[in-house]
Amino acid sequence: MDQALAANPNLSLAWAMRGWVSAFLGRHEAALEQFQYAMRLNPLDPQRYSAEAGLAAANFFLRRSEIALSWATKSLARQKTYATAERLAMVSYAMLGRIADAQMMQGRMRETGSDMTISQLKKWIPYRRPEDTDLFVEAYRIAGVPE
Repeated sequence: MDQALAANPNLSLAWAMRGWVSAFLGRHEAALEQFQYAMRLNPLDPQRYSAEAGLAAANFFLRRSEIALSWATKSLARQKTYATAERLAMVSYAMLGRIADAQMMQGRMRETGSDMTISQLKKWIPYRRPEDTDLFVEAYRIAGVPE
């Protein structure tokens, strides 16, 4: 991303991808800035749903579940079967105590083939900080996802 941004500092895709890398590394405040900047650079980006899901992720890990849910919902409005946004909506619902909604989202994920058990999640999860992984797993448990 550094090379891409050195060549073109206005490349919104590179800013969005940098946001995801920051989120995976636990740099959630930086991720927020990078996703927002990417969306300002290209407000009509057909892949905007990815940056919106990134904003959901960063806010989720900053313990802002209501804001995370809002961004996940926006992402799903653009891309109805985006697994990342589905997961983020489910965990946000769970952390807000909206268990029925979390389970509804889990059912939706099952229908689209993007559901996974907690043991599968632990193998897949890309977040580096243990506290981020722990929070995601906790939310999966609250939502009633099987081990």
